[in-house]
Amino acid sequence: VRARAHEGVLLGFEAFERRVGAYPYPALTVVLPPDHGRQSAGMEYPMLITGLPADPVWSLPGVRDVRVLEEVALHELGHQWFYGLLATNEQEEAFLDEGFNTYWEMAIFEEKYGQPAGMGAPLGHPIDTNYFRADGLERGRDQIREPIKKSPSSDYFQGLYGAQVYDRPAALLE
Repeated sequence: VRARAHEGVLLGFEAFERRVGAYPYPALTVVLPPDHGRQSAGMEYPMLITGLPADPVWSLPGVRDVRVLEEVALHELGHQWFYGLLATNEQEEAFLDEGFNTYWEMAIFEEKYGQPAGMGAPLGHPIDTNYFRADGLERGRDQIREPIKKSPSSDYFQGLYGAQVYDRPAALLE
């Protein structure tokens, strides 16, 4: 489990430094919280990110073939550049850092693993990286016509925060 999160971080470092710019800090600490601390999973701070809990379930057949551990680690690492370097305000412009991160994480996975199965292939069924962007947008297609910038971002139509700040900007950048 730790090796998979480590793989996501290494993949991210290589791609972000090559495609965006040098890592802006002198160190990075990656924490995989215990299961009882899962509320702290998937967070970012300068020089500190948290991945998903190091749960043995990630090693089970079917589950181990989904790149979610790698994806969360890579996404949180991306915040070192996108909000860190861009200096966006996540409370007022959540779509900027989350949207940039979602776009880049999918682009990096597609570059490394190929587009048809960028997120893995559990039980031999490829998970297309575009599915994650398109699914959130499709579910909210009737309500998503509100402005992408909404302050505070908690005022998005109920249940569409993820589609508005992760999926919509990533699809736009795509």
